[in-house]
Amino acid sequence: MSQSQMDAGGLSRLQSVVDQLAEELGRSVEVDNPSFEVLSTSAQIGPIDQRRISSIIDRTPPPEPLPWLLGFGIQQATAPVRIPANPQYGMLPRVCFPVRRGTELCGYLWLIDEPPVSAAEIERTLLAVRDLSRLAKRVDEDLQERAAQLARRTAAVLAGAPGGLEEARREGLLPHDGQVALHLLRLEEDAEPEAESDPPARRLQLELSRMRRLRPVLPGWDHGQVYVLEASRTEAERARALDDVRAARMLSRVRAKGIGSVELDQATLPIALRRAHFLAELAELLGRGSEALTWQQAGGWRLLQGWPQTAASVAAISPDAERLLQAGSTGHWATVLAWLEHGRGTNATSEELFVHRATLHYRLSRAREVLGPEVLDDGWRSTALHAALKLHQALQAPRTADAPRGIT
Repeated sequence: MSQSQMDAGGLSRLQSVVDQLAEELGRSVEVDNPSFEVLSTSAQIGPIDQRRISSIIDRTPPPEPLPWLLGFGIQQATAPVRIPANPQYGMLPRVCFPVRRGTELCGYLWLIDEPPVSAAEIERTLLAVRDLSRLAKRVDEDLQERAAQLARRTAAVLAGAPGGLEEARREGLLPHDGQVALHLLRLEEDAEPEAESDPPARRLQLELSRMRRLRPVLPGWDHGQVYVLEASRTEAERARALDDVRAARMLSRVRAKGIGSVELDQATLPIALRRAHFLAELAELLGRGSEALTWQQAGGWRLLQGWPQTAASVAAISPDAERLLQAGSTGHWATVLAWLEHGRGTNATSEELFVHRATLHYRLSRAREVLGPEVLDDGWRSTALHAALKLHQALQAPRTADAPRGIT
């Protein structure tokens, strides 16, 4: 249930239900949509905490408490759920009343549980919840239409439509100031998809399409991927934008395999789009999960843009690497890679591999026998060997979505 789900009379009736309940209970009442954005709130009665102050002022909740709140199962709940106090987030105890129309989650009604909400108060609140559920439309047609419009606009911008970014800013779909960035998310498919459930990319794009009072984003989706255009003035704002995307993923029950982030403008858009695809694939390969990977962070991996991330590419990039992998043991190729990673420094390499320097020199001599004496001393060939072995190492590592791991 979003504000777009209500006609003017519906919103008025919603506020009336909230105000009447607050007066009868002598407590503050708040109603949120499934994204925890405030739809209606009563006048302040009784205790107040920082969470309620923030929700009233910003109308959009801070993302930090969301994993903790969702851990109480409120998205699946059909009965009131008591939420304990959490001083870390400045939250007093609460009672959460899911608002449902059939099996569809329409939103939440919240009461601060101080003093504790009585059984009689719960019964009275459940009557209000039933009234609220009748006010919610079964299908959020306005949100669906808005999401479709945003997806079309995003697709047009990414296709290089002349003046696309400027037009999106004029229409308020992107902030008028700040550096535009594209975040491309590769998503996991549902392990057990429900028959009537939208695919993950569609669910996330819908969630990102809700009206928000803070800086807007422009989301699109396509076959397991979501594109998010946003404009930030500072690094802190960019981090907040990514936090909002992370919160939207939690709310839509979507897991990221890899996220690539690039800055762009109309002139560099085709290059930036290719880079974003590459970075998202690389982030998945490296097991970064929900941690976005930028072009600057990619470092030497940028040399592999355009190469499929497969074993066949290892051999194509460096036949020397293929020869070492086939003829040498794991210890040999891992030793060569560590040695190149440390700028051919024997002390640092020995420490990383936990081997004596004599053992290191023995392994390197064995690798030279396989490769030929000139390969490790040839700048170009050893550079290609380094890149190929780096890719081979990444292909061997187990990867789990949403489990961040640094670039090694």
